Amino acid sequence: MVKAVGDYDVVAELRNWDSINERSFSASIGNSAIGDILRQSIANLVMLWDGGKITPGPLIYHLFWIRDGSYMATALTMSNLTDMGRAVVEELLRRVDASGYFKAVDFEVREYDANGQVLWAVSKYVQLTRDYDALRRWYQ
Repeated sequence: MVKAVGDYDVVAELRNWDSINERSFSASIGNSAIGDILRQSIANLVMLWDGGKITPGPLIYHLFWIRDGSYMATALTMSNLTDMGRAVVEELLRRVDASGYFKAVDFEVREYDANGQVLWAVSKYVQLTRDYDALRRWYQ
């Protein structure tokens, strides 16, 4: 069922984007287009964020993958959207199964190089944020 979009929904979404723009990293280098490219890249990244999960594409590739999620969590964190980056890292950590493999998507697929990707994403998050409390919680 498709929800009708009203004025309240539009205003709420605009406020959400204003909040993201205020928090995210930005750059201005003279008359260069680099700042605009950076803002567009961050916007594209945020549009692929699904409240903890992140996907590498909006259509056919709209699935949560460990490899992509690891890089994208780090990109969110580096963009100063640390709450989003942390949520993706926590989703990555929730996907380890009893055998130690990570189950990426919601059907039977294992990403056999995922262990290293998750360790890298966790280490980058902690390195960038110095959030040692999160690391302690994740380690337990």
